[in-house]
Amino acid sequence: MANKIDNDESLVLTKILEKNIEAYPAISTNKKNYDITVVRVKVKSTELQNESKNNATNKLSPKNFNFLVLVVIEENQNRYFVLTKEEVEREISPSSQLYVSEKNGEKYCVKENIVAYEDKWEKISSGLSA
Repeated sequence: MANKIDNDESLVLTKILEKNIEAYPAISTNKKNYDITVVRVKVKSTELQNESKNNATNKLSPKNFNFLVLVVIEENQNRYFVLTKEEVEREISPSSQLYVSEKNGEKYCVKENIVAYEDKWEKISSGLSA
């Protein structure tokens, strides 16, 4: 029976790959919960105090990923902002850029609408189980 199950998983994985969807067999510690991993995470980073007016990301195409993890590099730490595809679609400008910062006095700070996504790692795990 184990061979039939493994064969079925391989057939499904093959079908997914034929649709040009990136997928992998689950690692053995996760096999109890699921068999195939399918997720696309886009990572963008920006240095907060780089004198760029808005720290805009390059053009984003949310159709190509499930989640965006935005890394904001600050002097003493990195901050991580996790957005779903749908959240990116709401936040990007008409030119497909995500504006990350604004000037507050002499320093740049992360825009309030972006701060709401800080360290929301659970979106990735819960988004996959939805």
